[in-house]
Amino acid sequence: MAHHVPQRAPRGRLKAGRATIDVSELPLWVAIAVKVVFAATVVVTATTLAERSGPLIGGLIIALPVSVGPTYVMLAVTTTPEFIAQSALGSLQANAAGGACAAVYVMLAHRVAMPLALLAALATWFGLSTGTRAAGLGVPALVLLNVLVFAVALPLTRAALAGQARLSGAARWYDMPLRALFVGVFAATLVTISHAIGPDWTGIMAAFPLVITTSIVLMHPRVGSGATAAAMAIVVRGLIAYPVGYWLIHVGAVPWGAWWALLAALVPVVAWQGVVYAWRERSVRG
Repeated sequence: MAHHVPQRAPRGRLKAGRATIDVSELPLWVAIAVKVVFAATVVVTATTLAERSGPLIGGLIIALPVSVGPTYVMLAVTTTPEFIAQSALGSLQANAAGGACAAVYVMLAHRVAMPLALLAALATWFGLSTGTRAAGLGVPALVLLNVLVFAVALPLTRAALAGQARLSGAARWYDMPLRALFVGVFAATLVTISHAIGPDWTGIMAAFPLVITTSIVLMHPRVGSGATAAAMAIVVRGLIAYPVGYWLIHVGAVPWGAWWALLAALVPVVAWQGVVYAWRERSVRG
């Protein structure tokens, strides 16, 4: 007696009720527009909340996967679990560069003009990301690299945590649309060209510090270097748990499925933000 084997939906299909939507069959402009709106909505919501809070809450929100998260969700829709698992290795090596990027800005924020501090921070990110990729490090070495970077970055940024000013400033009408445009177009473009650049570079660019960059550009002129540096110092601490998340995606995307791996990765990242919040609140009150 033959047994019926349920067929899995083809990769790139989304089910809505009884209807099935094949993302790959959408017109290119529609697919890109969907990606832009999705990523921009997540980022604008998160960063709006951040700017209405102090550096602690603001930094933790900026440290959440509000840019890399939508990118991986879109990759889960349009690529295979194998592609996502390999991309996670690229993101793992770029995470160390993200911590170094934020730390360099914090150290330079009071010493030089904001464009120079940001340029040096981004140069650090690109240099460390490309250098790590060229070295071809394996997972243990990448984890060790993250440990070393954050072991150096934490004490270097500790003094900036004293900035307690609120982050809300005189809003300009174009701030949120500009940030939405940057993040949405970046995420959509990255996912669209992912097959051309391969999983390694897709993972690296998925972890590009886009939210950090736009937050610095928009916040520094409005609230000053002290409050912005304090928020970025919190970001450094918030990124510590990301290697665990990327490792879970790498080992779990194929056997568990991309969606379960992404969900598993989200748990330690979000939980760690709660730990950082509790620690800082206790330090401030003490």
